[in-house]
Amino acid sequence: MAKTEKTEAPVTEKAQDPWKIMKKVFLERGGKNEPKSLFVSLNGRDFMIPKGQEVEVPAPIARVVETHKRAKAALMETMAEVEDEAMPDLRSQFRF
Repeated sequence: MAKTEKTEAPVTEKAQDPWKIMKKVFLERGGKNEPKSLFVSLNGRDFMIPKGQEVEVPAPIARVVETHKRAKAALMETMAEVEDEAMPDLRSQFRF
């Protein structure tokens, strides 16, 4: 008769709750007419993140903030490109 060995499955750690992992985020201050904080809501959890100071937020909220920052940067870049294409270079015609 063949001898069989029993092998135990490796013990895996339980996945850590991402809402308990804290990450630091920083938002640049806006202009005079911009809000002083950013409202973020995800899965029924609401946060007001102040601009101009580094704060700790749960990891899912930090990811939303980073996505917001990348989207805003992409928008500004696209707006600059469109503005350059739409308006002829007037600097050569007028002295400022």
